[in-house]
Amino acid sequence: MSTHRLFDRLCVVVILIALLVTVLFMNGERLGITLVVDADAENHAGSDFFTKNDLNGDWDTTDATAISLEGESIHISGNGAYVLDGDVIISQTGKYVISGALQDGSIIVRAKKNSKVWLLFNGVEINCSDDACLRVDQADKVFLTLADGTENSLVSGADYSETALADGTNGVIYAHDDLTINGSGTLTITAAYRHGLVAKDDLVITGGTLSITAPQDGIHVNETFSFTEASLTITAGDDAIHADDQINILGGSLLITDCYEGLEAVIIQIFDGDLVIYSQDDALNANGYTGDFGMGGGMPWGNESSVSESAEVLSAEETYVLIAGGSLTIVNATGQDADGIDSNGCLYITGGDIHISLSGDGTNNAIDYGSENGGVAEISGGTILAGGGSQMVEGFAASSAQCSILYNISGGVEAGALITLTDAEGNTLLSGDMTCGFSSLILSCPEMQVGETYTLTIDGSTEEIALTEVSSTYGDAQSAFFGGNRNGGGRQFMGGGQGGFARMDFSGDDSEQPSPPDWNSEDGVMPSPPDWSNENSEEGSMPSPPDWSNESSEDGAMPSPPDWNQENDIGGMPFPADQSLAENAADVSAANETTSWLLIGVSLLALLLGLIIAALSKGKNLF
Repeated sequence: MSTHRLFDRLCVVVILIALLVTVLFMNGERLGITLVVDADAENHAGSDFFTKNDLNGDWDTTDATAISLEGESIHISGNGAYVLDGDVIISQTGKYVISGALQDGSIIVRAKKNSKVWLLFNGVEINCSDDACLRVDQADKVFLTLADGTENSLVSGADYSETALADGTNGVIYAHDDLTINGSGTLTITAAYRHGLVAKDDLVITGGTLSITAPQDGIHVNETFSFTEASLTITAGDDAIHADDQINILGGSLLITDCYEGLEAVIIQIFDGDLVIYSQDDALNANGYTGDFGMGGGMPWGNESSVSESAEVLSAEETYVLIAGGSLTIVNATGQDADGIDSNGCLYITGGDIHISLSGDGTNNAIDYGSENGGVAEISGGTILAGGGSQMVEGFAASSAQCSILYNISGGVEAGALITLTDAEGNTLLSGDMTCGFSSLILSCPEMQVGETYTLTIDGSTEEIALTEVSSTYGDAQSAFFGGNRNGGGRQFMGGGQGGFARMDFSGDDSEQPSPPDWNSEDGVMPSPPDWSNENSEEGSMPSPPDWSNESSEDGAMPSPPDWNQENDIGGMPFPADQSLAENAADVSAANETTSWLLIGVSLLALLLGLIIAALSKGKNLF
């Protein structure tokens, strides 16, 4: 066989192999070929909010490098870490078990961009006077696991070094890249300068018991914060949790004992968990990139985020608050012009138990949404009992699938009033004590139906309410917003309610508002928030709102919020899909298919060209 002929046949074989590989690329998964992907890559859409590594707080430490902190000295056994100027430098992908106390130093992750680093805190106490106790300079992702049964503590000083400030470091934990905290131990973070925990990319917490105290933000995230199955207590001087993009709560417990604003992000989604928030301003604030970043608005300090540089304004559809499950308790006894739930866009409530108590003074509103931006507030499930002021009150829209009542009282009601809503048979649908005085109530639960009559009891006084609309307004106080109430499609009944019901006497001294909670306590132990259940709770346990469990109502014709797909199931809890990841996955799939067909076309052309060249080289006419 001539060399020429061998070369021709070799070309044909190579082209046929290229065609085969391209076909397998397009149909590999259908043929049972496993696609190898990075489970923690930013564009990985295998899980909606958490990867397997995020949820794994019990990884194997057999081959891990051991780092022992011994006051002013450090002992390392294994590879990938070294000591520099009293700090531990972790420079390679790998697993590291850290124990002991470091008197004045830092753990610094300084690895390659594609490195994944696992840190196990196995009884760690770190004090750093002029820098972060844990700083991630570079890595793809860092997993901080709190070992079972261990207590860990990080404390930073009030004056950071010039080097730290030049880097932008402003937290006890400061990560330039993605950070995950998991495990089942405890971690106490105490900041004397700025923030407690800062992540420039995404932050995920899926386990452990954490306590954060900071003079500004408890947690500050430049992208997305996702939380589940952990216990977190925060005391801050500004935002308890701030994210420039999203906050997603899917389980666990969150107690915010004091803050200016509670949760602040462009999008806030609560799917499950027990949340108790004591705030001085808004408890939930979907800010929509308006430049309102807490402490009365304005820009954030320093180099906090690229978002603040442009202050881009988003539409109502792009910023929203969604509450789909769990329990949420909000208390604000001292705020002025504050809101329980504030969205610059839309507010969707599809489930959960919500109890809000704000002082009835001024323009404190239980809920507020961006109606001026085309936003809507719609409820299709769950229960809400919310009290606040009536001057600029907003209720749910008439497009809601579930009925609601907005009840305004001109004289106001003193703090401590018991509220109950019963049906015609005397069954209690809603019940709870209001910590603060109020002049407006919002009530909704799945059992409420148009055409039915209900009895509202406020501090012993009762009134029958015949529900004539999906979203109705009652009482004798009128909102000052544009000269009337803003409850979509509702009515304002002046001087005695509907159908001749007698006006209830809710006279009280508005000047005697409740004092703010006294957080000073012995031994540094924070007091528990009020028990909403009207029963004695176990000592040390987080109080829960009343049991307002009700069956969900059937979907109505209301416009649906974004499609929160619930196909995935981790630990028995449905996780709604992350739209950006889903859309990205669809785009990648379409791009891959287009590329595959392009490769097939090029391969076919190459095969045809090879055959033509082979024929011409032998002096034959191919056609």
